[in-house]
Amino acid sequence: MWWAALAQLRPTHENLLSREERVRVRSYVREDDRRRFVLGCTVLRQVAGGALGVDPTQVRIERRCDDCGRQHGRPSVVGAPWDVSLSHSGEHVVVAMSRTRIGVDVEQESSVLDVEALRDLILAPQERRQVRTSDHLGAAWVAKESALKATGEGLRASMDRVVVPPPGVDGVVRFLDAPSRRAWALVLAAPPGHRAALTALTPGPVDVVTRAWTP
Repeated sequence: MWWAALAQLRPTHENLLSREERVRVRSYVREDDRRRFVLGCTVLRQVAGGALGVDPTQVRIERRCDDCGRQHGRPSVVGAPWDVSLSHSGEHVVVAMSRTRIGVDVEQESSVLDVEALRDLILAPQERRQVRTSDHLGAAWVAKESALKATGEGLRASMDRVVVPPPGVDGVVRFLDAPSRRAWALVLAAPPGHRAALTALTPGPVDVVTRAWTP
């Protein structure tokens, strides 16, 4: 897993983007969103190129949406024997790679989450007694989003149908609509002001090696 910061982005990094990615960059209204997307593509291509032994410009990233077929879905590296996931928020981007199906999520911390308003939307009934603060709710959010990214459902699925470990704890993830599915969620060490989680579709603990990305 690799962490990168927007301060590392260079104008030349956009040269690594595919034609479809350049179109997508232009569709973003906010400059920070454009920069985060470019940095995520850059880190993924450089990391994948190193693992495959090819130049980053030769790395093909597929993002075909399962619903509509357009290139805005879950990323995969064409020809690679491993799964990838990426996320970005605030000033940071994280890219994860594994031979196990995974999902990673990072979010800026917020003290203004309305716990009462969001509790029933995000939390399963058995979780609502454990989550009482905005910090707890934020931790549950990133764990659930990482789990739904691992399954490929993303936010099309209901978060309250996913049961994650208590805030700050690694452990088993349960899917109420797919009881036989097995997953494990980990709390990640995130940059200051952020929280992050990774979920692997495996029944037991996984090891994570964290690196700082260098251009």
